[in-house]
Amino acid sequence: MGMLASTLAHPLVRGRFLRWLRKRLTEDVWDAVDPGVFDRSLTFSEAKAEAEKRFGPMFRMEDPQRVKKIVFVRELIPKVLAGEVQCTYRPSRMAGFYYVVDSRFKKDPQVFCLIEVSHSEAVDVDALTDADAALAGVGSGDAIRTLFRRWYGEPWVRGALTMYRNWFRLIK
Repeated sequence: MGMLASTLAHPLVRGRFLRWLRKRLTEDVWDAVDPGVFDRSLTFSEAKAEAEKRFGPMFRMEDPQRVKKIVFVRELIPKVLAGEVQCTYRPSRMAGFYYVVDSRFKKDPQVFCLIEVSHSEAVDVDALTDADAALAGVGSGDAIRTLFRRWYGEPWVRGALTMYRNWFRLIK
């Protein structure tokens, strides 16, 4: 059986993940890390979530002045612009400034606005209520779990990996 191209079993994926991890840890923490603790059956995204769970407090803070991109589905962008959306649920903690775009695949995606993510908190996906979903502009707890399944895969829906509520405010 061949290596799955999307898991850490593939040398390119594993190398990319280890570079990602090393960039976020201080030298002394990196020297103590055993890369073998990350199961080779994990995808890059799953490995990032696992690393964040293990080393999150030890991660270097990103440059707060750097503006990154965040993708929102087209249906949610008008709600973000109207101030109806206060948070976004993602498989990783976020912080800093983000341009809101509608696609990560376009060379020059349209920028709709700028948001600032102020803080994050871990959430239990199974316990998300309709009110929690409404904070993110989604109609119900069941609807948001359906979206998680489509966007992030089954492990986040089953609670095997941590999901985060990232609170933000609209800048412009």
